Amino acid sequence: MLTMNDLAAILNVLDLGQVKHIILVGDPNQLPPIGVGRPFADICASLEAASESSDAETRKIADALGRLTIEVRTIQTGQPSDLLKLASWFTREQQPVDADDILSKLESNLPLNDLEYHFWQEPEQLYEKLFNLFQQHFGLENSEDYKGFNRARHEWGVWELSREFPNLVSSTNGTAWRLCSKPSHSKAVSR
Repeated sequence: MLTMNDLAAILNVLDLGQVKHIILVGDPNQLPPIGVGRPFADICASLEAASESSDAETRKIADALGRLTIEVRTIQTGQPSDLLKLASWFTREQQPVDADDILSKLESNLPLNDLEYHFWQEPEQLYEKLFNLFQQHFGLENSEDYKGFNRARHEWGVWELSREFPNLVSSTNGTAWRLCSKPSHSKAVSR
């Protein structure tokens, strides 16, 4: 997410006498940025509030906010995304009518269409689970298959673990980085 300093830096390098429009694209429900402020979410909230204004001029600026509302994550299956249902519990958006369905599925250990969850006790167990899941989902041959990991990383994106466990995040990211690095480079890295 964009911080106040990031947005200020962008605006400072622009010749605002020549710029007619600035388009910001993002998700106001993302985690807040690491740094001061949360201008994107605040701008979205301000534009949403403008739509409720009794002043006609203020309501006009609300048209500057556009939202993508069609879910395409599971368009091939035709089923609503279980991942997005779970995420809806942590946003400020209105929840879908069946949002609590995901909680029932989780409690009953029912199959989920686009979401998996796994438990571990110790960091070593997490690494083992991650590597097993990498192999299962990305077709990796073994824990040294850096080319396969790089391919999958670019095709699927990279995950982040909770900020509540910064040491575990750093260690896991380091482990994943070593997997996607060339063997000669990864042997030179010690953590």
